[in-house]
Parts: sequence; structure tokens; C-alpha cells
Amino acid sequence: MRELMQAQRNKQARGAFYLLWLALSLVQAYGSNLIPDEAYYWRYSRDLAWGYFDHPPVIALLIRAGDVLWHSEVGVRLASILLTMGTIFLTERLTRPRDAALYYLAVSSVAVLHIAGILAVPDIPLLFFTAAFFYLYRQYCERERWYHIFLLAGNVALLLLSKYHGILVVGFTLLSHPRLLRRPSLWAIATLGAALFLPHVLWQHMHGYPSVLYHLSGRNATPYNVSFTLSYLGVVPLLFAPATGIVLLYLALKRKATDTTERAMRVTLWGTLLFFLAMSFRGRIEGNWILFLVIPVLALGYKELEQRQWSGKFIRISFLFTSVLVMAGRILLLDGVAPFRNDCSGWKDWAAAVHHEAKGETVAFMNSYQKAAEYEFYTGGSAFSLNNIMGRKDQYGLWNTENNAQGKTVLLICNYPVHDSLGQLATRRDTPQYLHIRDFRSSSRIYIELTELKDDRSIGAGDTLDVGYSIGLEEGATLPGADNPDYPMRLTYQFTGEDGQVTSTATDELLTAQQIIKGSHLHVPVPAPAHAGRYYLSLSVRTGWLPPSINGGKKRVTVR
Repeated sequence: MRELMQAQRNKQARGAFYLLWLALSLVQAYGSNLIPDEAYYWRYSRDLAWGYFDHPPVIALLIRAGDVLWHSEVGVRLASILLTMGTIFLTERLTRPRDAALYYLAVSSVAVLHIAGILAVPDIPLLFFTAAFFYLYRQYCERERWYHIFLLAGNVALLLLSKYHGILVVGFTLLSHPRLLRRPSLWAIATLGAALFLPHVLWQHMHGYPSVLYHLSGRNATPYNVSFTLSYLGVVPLLFAPATGIVLLYLALKRKATDTTERAMRVTLWGTLLFFLAMSFRGRIEGNWILFLVIPVLALGYKELEQRQWSGKFIRISFLFTSVLVMAGRILLLDGVAPFRNDCSGWKDWAAAVHHEAKGETVAFMNSYQKAAEYEFYTGGSAFSLNNIMGRKDQYGLWNTENNAQGKTVLLICNYPVHDSLGQLATRRDTPQYLHIRDFRSSSRIYIELTELKDDRSIGAGDTLDVGYSIGLEEGATLPGADNPDYPMRLTYQFTGEDGQVTSTATDELLTAQQIIKGSHLHVPVPAPAHAGRYYLSLSVRTGWLPPSINGGKKRVTVR
């Protein structure tokens, strides 16, 4: 009788929790502007593909599904809201709590689920498919059936197509149970999963592996700083703040596994934390990269916490404390409420101000794919990120917006003060300088290949290198045949030191449109830096006064 009453209470608590969570999430999604990354992923969804410069394609497909139903912040975020609720449900099935109401209070006390749970970002499908993976894995280990092969294979593919970090979940699970490698069904899962992931690999190959190159080298161009490691060590507990989550993390780390699924989650938790600790010695670690660890922390930590006599009182007090903070945060993130600038507010008015100045022209934002995407979402206008050597490449470089703007009038929004003669646009978010450029020319789609310089070339300080290079247009790129005398194209060279400092110098070499369109092999004298050290040399094209574009690879040079 007592068990029946508890089951009824659990059912009532479950219904009340999900209805309240859905209502709060929808209100939050409706009242908050898209953060810059969400707008960027929404822009992905306008051009569905098997891959993108920064991420795999699942987030684009999820956003497209909601955006088709309702082009609004709610539509963009709808799939993420539902997946977050699905994540909590699957984690409950993994945890099997005695008291569902108490479990939901504990979940509600992990603030990051409130904050990230509405955002249309790749971490949310990764979170969901991590929970689904462990849920299916438990079934597979307990009773192997043919349909487990298809479900696990599909889930693994979706895990990796959500975010590349999903490989850690799969890898550490195999490490926790190496005897799985003896099962023929496991190899069937691996084969089918790889086949489902193959279209993304083919997309990467067709586009020159942009994601691979960016994540392996582009992210970590800055030399190591001890703050990278210290910041990571600080962000781990902060991710599970303010109280319950930190206790759950501690208990999850010390819990002894009781079955193969718990062992897989425990190895994944420890392995991922140590993996990113090691990676922090190579570059900066972002807190959201370990968000999927919420699954093993909740599942393992709650089971351990449930055994403590003080758990009920602690969870209830923590819930009340967290609820005050979360509700205050939710209110402040509504558009126009907070007295300070935040990523969820002011974008709609900002975009309207830029759109008014553009008067139908395509807008070029210097080194800001986020602002370009925010502008496109809130106005429906055309925009792109005009990247230079002080920024990085992004998905806009793979689209044709910038290419189609060649020779037309473009509104340029600067990301640094240029000179007083430029106009200044006053918005709620910032006051950037701007300029209308007639007969616009850019050099982002021009490639330069250093053809005769060997890597790690040694040269004396102040000596001159004779650098041979090939220059031309990327496949599919166009360039007006006539030159714009107000924006001549000039070759520049850059030396990047071990400290990450970039020194850019313009040469006397003027480049013509015809040279580039036809493709040319040229030489240019490049003086070596005056100070000894190891540098990376690269060549770029500068159009008029605009900063040099990112046009080619780098070669290591040692200055004696």
C-alpha cells in the first residue's frame, strides 16, 4: 500500500514539475533575445548541410524544425527546451529515485540547467543524447536485443553529430568495459554508427576539413598561460553551483559503481575531467565543454546523496536558495529589464538601428559572425562577417554572401575606432563607426600558398627572404575584373611570435584583379624581424585601408 501511494505521489510530482518547467522555459524563451551564438546557429539552419565550420549539423536541423513552426526566439529554442526536459526524464530513469519530488527539487537546484536549458546551442542535443546513450547502454548490457544495435548506433551517430565531444562519452564507456570488444554486436553498432556519421566526414573532406583544422590548431594559437588551467579548475565547481550540484559532483566522484552503467558513467566523469585538465595546458577550456557531465553527476551523485539522512533537508533548503537566484537571473535576462548590458537583451533594437542605416545594402561586420547573424535574424537583411588577421575564419567564409557583395555598395560596421571621418552609429548595445563603401572589394576568398619556403627556415636577424608564392581565387569565388582605385589590393606579410603577437607590414607589391583571377606565381622580398626567435610567416592581401585578410597558411621561420 505504501509503495502504491509513493508511486502516485511520484506521478503527480512528475506532471507538476514538467508543466512548470515547460511554462517557465517558454516565457523565458519568449522574453529574451537570442544570444550571439544562438543567432549564429540559427543562420546555420537557413542553409542546411551535413556540416559547418565550427560544429556538426544536428543543432541546425533542430532549430530549423522550430523556426518553421514559428519564426521567433521561441521557435529557435523550442527543440532545446523539449530536449532539456527529455534529458531530465532519461536521467531520472537512470537514477531511479525513491522520491521523485525530492529528485526534481535537486534537479531544479542545479542552476546551469535553468540557464542553458532554453538555449539553442549544440551542448543541449549533446546533453540529451548522452543521457539517451547511457539509458540504452544499460538496456544493452542487461539484455542484448537486435533493436538495441540500431538504437545505440543511431544514438552514437547523433551524439557525434551534435558535438564532437560526444566521442569522449563513447570512448570512456568502452574503456570502462573492454570486454565489450568481444561482442560481435558491438562491432555492428560501430559499423552502422560510422556509416550514419560518414556524410559529415564527406562534407569535411569536400570543404578541406575546416572544423578539424580549426579545433586542432585555430583555437589554440595563443601560447600557454597558467590562467588557462586555473580557470578550468575554477569553472568545474562553478558549473554545478550554487550548492546542490557541487555536493552531487563530490558524491558522484567518490561513489563506487554498482553495475556496468554506473561504471561507464563514473569513468566518463573522471576521464573527461582529467582529459580537459590536460588540454588546459594547450589552450583555454570553455565551461560548456563539460556540460554533458551533468548526466553522470546527477545519476551517480543523487543515488549517493539519497543514502544520507540529511539529504531531504539539505535539498529543500538548497532549492529555496537556488530558486531565489534563478528567478532573479531569469528576470534580469528578459529583454530591457536589466540596467546593464547582457547577451540576451538589446539585440532587436540594435539590429533595427543598423538596418535603418543600411537602407537595403548588405552589411559587413568586421570580425563578428555573431553580429552578422543577429542582424540577419532580427531584420531579414543580408550580412556577413568580414574577417581579417586579427580575427578568425568562420562559416560565413563558406557561404556566398561576401562573394555576392563584390562590386556593390556595402555598409561596413567597424569593430575598432578607425578615424574621425567615419560615421558613428548610436545603439543600446554599442556605438560603432560605420562607412558606406561603393564598389566594395574584399580579399577573403583569395588564397596565397608559400611555394618555395621550407618550413623552419633559418635566417639572420634583419636579413631578407626571397619568398615565392602562388595567388589565385578559391573555387567558386569571383572578383570584379576592374580594380577599384580607392581600394587597391596590396600584398602584406605577417610575423607571429611565440608570444602570439602579430606584426603586419605592407609591401610595395600592388596586386591586380587580373593577376588574381588568372592565378599567378610571384616573388616578394621579406625582411626578417630584428630580434632573434621563432616566428610564423604568412602573406595576406590588404584592400585599401582595410586590415589584411586571412589568405593562406603559415611557415615557421627561425631568426638567429
